[in-house]
Amino acid sequence: MTGKFANYWKFKVVSQISNDRNAYPHDYRQWGHETFRAANITFDADQFWEWEGIDSMSFGYGRRTGRMADEWQRSSTLINCLERSSFSNKLWLYDREKGNPLAAWVKWTVGKHSLGTAIFSGTYDDYIGGW
Repeated sequence: MTGKFANYWKFKVVSQISNDRNAYPHDYRQWGHETFRAANITFDADQFWEWEGIDSMSFGYGRRTGRMADEWQRSSTLINCLERSSFSNKLWLYDREKGNPLAAWVKWTVGKHSLGTAIFSGTYDDYIGGW
């Protein structure tokens, strides 16, 4: 689920809801929240401050995907593939339930160029973080 609030803020929540991986098919399906793939807010800084020369800039905080390898993102959305490389699989940041860690980040774009940088807390258990 994504949305906007208070003019300059956005939120994103993606919940993984199946927790019956071990019980099925020998038992009935038990649906429920397992972990968050994403749960974050972002602030549109370029809209708020109206900086010239910057096409977009945003600050964010919360659980998010750590895009460590472009192969992972492209293979899951743009191309049909049988398997990602072992290298790509080892770079992905997630816990044993496939939830993503807490982070603080900034992303900006100028013309054709974009840059994003993030600091990950290394914790999956809370929303304040083990900084």
